Amino acid sequence: MIAPSPLTRSGPNPWTHPRRKGYPKLAAFASEFGTKFGGLGGGKAKHGYSTGVLDSPASSISPRQRAAALGFAGATVWITALPAAGKTTLAAALEHELLDRRRPAYRIDGDQVRRELCRDLGFDHESRTENVRRVAHVARMLADAGLVTIVALISPYAEDREQARQIHADAGLAFLEIFIDTPLELCERRDPKGLYARARRGELKGFTGVDGAYERPAHPDLRLEPEPVQRWIRRVCDLLMADRALTAPPTRAH
Repeated sequence: MIAPSPLTRSGPNPWTHPRRKGYPKLAAFASEFGTKFGGLGGGKAKHGYSTGVLDSPASSISPRQRAAALGFAGATVWITALPAAGKTTLAAALEHELLDRRRPAYRIDGDQVRRELCRDLGFDHESRTENVRRVAHVARMLADAGLVTIVALISPYAEDREQARQIHADAGLAFLEIFIDTPLELCERRDPKGLYARARRGELKGFTGVDGAYERPAHPDLRLEPEPVQRWIRRVCDLLMADRALTAPPTRAH
């Protein structure tokens, strides 16, 4: 029997009691893997192709077959914006909402990534590009497993975000770019970590929004302006429901 629609509330919720009980510590594993073997997805050791790591064959199970077996399809929701624009707030609320609706979801946050998966990277242009590449491959693997992967990452460069989209397209997976268009002045007033203030004092160089570039998405799948987070959630969920890639095929794969 095919599972209920991915965004339908019904029955007990095995995904939230306790939350993520069945999820492995993927970030810790990926960090160790990246340190030893030079990254993920054709990884690079210090951004040069590593040796001794062979390309693994692609899974023999297609996203469509997996969706038919599970009753839902995986996808990545990629949230990009300036620092303090609301990325983490939206990502955390969306993860709770999807799990409440019995839809497997997992959040990847930029701060967590910097502590674990990408702790060897700096904040120059090349390092930021590599940061996005690694996260995109992890997100793709989780989406391929059937989860809605929610990425909250500044990802300031349009070319890097397009590469992340292409990584998913090559795997036949949905990728939805969400742009939170919070004005810089409001982000600076919020400044929960005091980073804008430090950047203005010259203590942080290359800080996105101050002396570091942020390339606004020209054609995001959804553009959000500052408003209550529940309104954001409704709009994102509407987008997920409208995307046919998130609807499982009508019959189970054989």
